[in-house]
Amino acid sequence: MYTRILSLLLILIICSIVQAQDPENIINNGDFEAQFDAWLFWTQDGAVAERFIENKKVEPVDGESVAYVKIDNQGAGGTNNQVQFYQGPFVIKKDKKYTVSAWVMGGKGGEQISISVLKHADPWTGYGSKAITLGMQWDEYSFTFTQAVDEPNTRLDFFLGTAKGNIWIDHVRLYEGEYFDDGVKKRPGKSVDTQSKLSTTWGKIKGKRV
Repeated sequence: MYTRILSLLLILIICSIVQAQDPENIINNGDFEAQFDAWLFWTQDGAVAERFIENKKVEPVDGESVAYVKIDNQGAGGTNNQVQFYQGPFVIKKDKKYTVSAWVMGGKGGEQISISVLKHADPWTGYGSKAITLGMQWDEYSFTFTQAVDEPNTRLDFFLGTAKGNIWIDHVRLYEGEYFDDGVKKRPGKSVDTQSKLSTTWGKIKGKRV
């Protein structure tokens, strides 16, 4: 009897450990510890923007680095796709449920952005998205969607081009299943004046869509 109880307890413990494990992140380098490895950047319609790796002036949500996008001109198109920060391609499967989450903050608060999962080629079919109004402190934004078709050519895209300003991004995740709280809940301090920043710049990107 004692052996059976002990075995049952061990099974329950193992199950709880398995359930507590983080789901596999489809996104590579979501904490930007490898700088911009796997991430791409694109502007259009006269938008002028730069991306940086920041690890001095803004406290990361997780790890040692965050991505920082400085937008000097949002472009002439009037929509947020003038500045895009994205990763792809990767595979998502029909009838599977997926969750996207990311920690983001703005320089002044009130910045309008969106996060989207879409086809990584024309016609750029959207599969799931969330419109966001940013605050001046880190906050986590997430959404869950059920994929309608098998899609071997998918991307995750931050659409940032609605206004001149500064945006920080960290701890980006895309995984199968409902939202999973991985314990990253700290709220670092407010964003800072970027004119005095000492960052690793990767230059202005004005090229065509990759």
